[in-house]
Amino acid sequence: MPPPAPPPSTLPLPREQTMPLPTRWSDADRLPQLTVSADGRDLTFHGPTGTVDEAAAARANHPIPPACGIYYYEVEILNRGRQGHISIGFSAKNVKLTRLPGWEGLSWGYHGDDGRTFADQRTGTQYGPTFTTGDRVGCGIDFAQGRAFFTKNGRFIDYVFQDLEGGPGRELYPSVGLRSTEESIRANFGQEPFQFDIVSHVQQQRNATWARIQATPFKWDTPLGGTFTVEAVDTKPKVAEAAENEESANLSARVNDLILGYLTHHGYAGTARAFKAQTQAKAAAASAAAAAITGTSSGGDNDTDTQARQRIYHAVLAGDMDHALDETRAHYPAVLDRERGLMYFKLRCRKFGEMIIEAAEVRRRQQQAQAREQLAAQRRMDEVAQGVLLEEEEEDDYQEEDSMDVDDDAMHTSTNGHAHPHSNGAATTGAVLDTAMLKGKMKATDSEMEMQRALEYGRALNVEYASDMRPEVQELFRRTSVLWAFDSPREQGGALTEYASQAARAELANELNQAILESQGKPAQPALERLYRHTEACIMTLGAIGVGAAAFADMHREFLEN
Repeated sequence: MPPPAPPPSTLPLPREQTMPLPTRWSDADRLPQLTVSADGRDLTFHGPTGTVDEAAAARANHPIPPACGIYYYEVEILNRGRQGHISIGFSAKNVKLTRLPGWEGLSWGYHGDDGRTFADQRTGTQYGPTFTTGDRVGCGIDFAQGRAFFTKNGRFIDYVFQDLEGGPGRELYPSVGLRSTEESIRANFGQEPFQFDIVSHVQQQRNATWARIQATPFKWDTPLGGTFTVEAVDTKPKVAEAAENEESANLSARVNDLILGYLTHHGYAGTARAFKAQTQAKAAAASAAAAAITGTSSGGDNDTDTQARQRIYHAVLAGDMDHALDETRAHYPAVLDRERGLMYFKLRCRKFGEMIIEAAEVRRRQQQAQAREQLAAQRRMDEVAQGVLLEEEEEDDYQEEDSMDVDDDAMHTSTNGHAHPHSNGAATTGAVLDTAMLKGKMKATDSEMEMQRALEYGRALNVEYASDMRPEVQELFRRTSVLWAFDSPREQGGALTEYASQAARAELANELNQAILESQGKPAQPALERLYRHTEACIMTLGAIGVGAAAFADMHREFLEN
């Protein structure tokens, strides 16, 4: 079976926090000498400035989140003006807007008139080419390296500046400055494709970051004294020669027990047996130490237990709550009694929901079948009517040829005494429609029986739990009962469809599996999942506090998608 989706984490992980990106120039955070367009992307200088050092600067509406790893935006020079004193870069929130970026502390800029970069400097440092009307200049910050870079017309120039940081209390904003009349620029904050291939650049930096991570050795003190070191060579772990063989065996045993604990936890009985047989000889030497670290042991789970949990898990996934209840009652009755029978109620409430959903599906399928039958009956009726019309035309032609007068009564009987085709066609049409309606009525009755069974089960469940005022019980029954109001809950959309989905079954199956393990004194999550979650939480926290390289350590992408 496919690996079950891990239950949602209860940790307030930083990734769940909102981190808006810059989207336009701020209406408030700019000097009045600069006018901004309606979409917030164009800036035009209308001057004048008071002194030779004065300018007019603007900042974007949001700071750059270091958690993005690399941030990049581009500026098109619409008009260089008389002097081309345009500076493109970034600055902190409280930097004065009366001077060009780079001329003040906590501001950095690349100037178009001389091609120099400035970081709290008056003379600057020679960096790249000048830029003028029609050029597109890109500005990026690589938070993993703490450096910035610029591009011109899609070409990477070079890295510049050092020790750039962002994060709480030191936010950096995209910023530009203009000085001479009619200078005008237009920014692209991602609203359209960049001229520079930023995607490939980010991928290169991601690969470089992972290479550094994999090449970094890690050490820990051993119970035997000394230090145990694992080095990385060609991205494959290798134990340092100075490490003792017993510690190397312990490392392998720990990894094997993590994997085996995951397999047995989720009920992969056959895979667990094969893996255990393959690694048993190496794992035996360090199983006790591994159990203390991982919270599980290769010998702590048996096939009977694993197979029973697997049957229960599959039953819930299939929507067969009766089988899940029977198996749980037979093997783990204490689970159904815990928390005043809360799990027992959840399974029964899920059964009620499954009955409603199935009845709605039966009704929908029958309505579709009935519509198809009525359409087929209509087609057959049209064919009969068409045949009658053709025979009537033939009869009229025959009568005209013989020049015979026929009275009204004779119109219904032929010369051989049989019924007229018109009368026979009407009877056939009526029979076709009657048959279709009869079939539809019988099938509608079957659908009503399904709904009636679901209704009776729901009423019994309501009576049984009417006095249970626990909020989770009342809310779950209310949410399930709402399914009655819709013809097709799985297609309704929103929370209703989410409750009726396969994902909701998987969530309940995971919850039941965890409850069984907890009743046996085992961890609710396998150690491998806990290790994964803890690592991911650490990486997310690092990104939130401004460690840019954390953006490239994507746990899900590197370990689950690849």
